[in-house]
Amino acid sequence: MITLTLYDTAGALRCEVADEGGPTVPTVRHGVEPREHGYGVLLIESLADRSGHFTGDQGRLHVWFELDKG
Repeated sequence: MITLTLYDTAGALRCEVADEGGPTVPTVRHGVEPREHGYGVLLIESLADRSGHFTGDQGRLHVWFELDKG
């Protein structure tokens, strides 16, 4: 299960995605071989103005990114 929350801040749109968590943190996948997973962080880093992640109180992984309105 995932949860998407959008926040309208003064200067940016903040998007936060929470999932069930896992033993690893989000990392960029390098290489050219086809894969089913691992492209999300690359997309976020390419398009977002700011991003990060944290583990919530219930152990769910939250990945967030911000898109400036300007």
